[in-house]
Amino acid sequence: MSNSPILGVNHVGIVAHDAPALARFYQAAAALQAWPALDALGLPGNGLALAGPNAGLRLLPGGAAPQRRPVSEAGFTHVCLQSPAIAAVREDFAQAQATFHSPLVDLGTGFLYCYSRDPEHNVTELEGVAPVWPDARPWIAHVNVACADLAGQCAFYGALFGTSAARSPRLRGDKRLDQIADLEGVALRMAWLNAGNLQIELINYSEPAALATTLSSTRREPGAAGHAYAALEVTSLDAARAHLLACGGTLSDSVVAPGIALAADPEGNPLWLLERGHLEQHGAAFTQLPQPDITARFAAARAQWQGTT
Repeated sequence: MSNSPILGVNHVGIVAHDAPALARFYQAAAALQAWPALDALGLPGNGLALAGPNAGLRLLPGGAAPQRRPVSEAGFTHVCLQSPAIAAVREDFAQAQATFHSPLVDLGTGFLYCYSRDPEHNVTELEGVAPVWPDARPWIAHVNVACADLAGQCAFYGALFGTSAARSPRLRGDKRLDQIADLEGVALRMAWLNAGNLQIELINYSEPAALATTLSSTRREPGAAGHAYAALEVTSLDAARAHLLACGGTLSDSVVAPGIALAADPEGNPLWLLERGHLEQHGAAFTQLPQPDITARFAAARAQWQGTT
């Protein structure tokens, strides 16, 4: 990633019916904290910014009615929170009035999984990890994109971040997957890419056929509720725009604000480009959060923990 002008994911935007209420939910459930430095940038949408240890969420008031989308619908579907004490985090979500697709599910990977839904039906994956340290506060581990062309999206995001994807085989015929996704007859392939301060997770659902991911998605309708965009920190807008085009993305011609440009990946998922120097002047870069390197530290701690158990 050292040669890429794309540095990491600053935050994920969610269009909310009641942004203040949803902000209170994530503060109570996920221990996210108000991020006034990001609010002070004057980003489009007059959103409310919340920060985790390594990245944030930004809740944009939209007025659209909340919609319970299947997790296989194309676009940004969820963020994932990891914690060594995921049962306690799940209880915090329950106390904040989240609902769940399932109990925590063991797929035999060394992790525990479940999908939760906030009061507006947006999905947060809760992922239990090895007990490598006593701090239970969760961190943002990845941003998920459900895609029609897994190979194409792996190529785009791999080139964008200057890394390569780790891919799964086709997974199917496992009732535990159906339980986690709240779908019947799930068949999917997955990939993960290092995106600096967290990962990008890509999923292609091939079954069930009625809900198979396509390029069409009501997530992209103007004002649609739910996960709306990923904001990427970049070294410079000029370099990032040229790089994104070379990787196969598209750019918006509209002028947004100083230090900000709008773009999209090859399947039309919105990406915001935020110039790090502009963010740092306002204290809003992810490197200015408490633990911007927590995903890398966890990977190292997990490797050491596995070596001693």
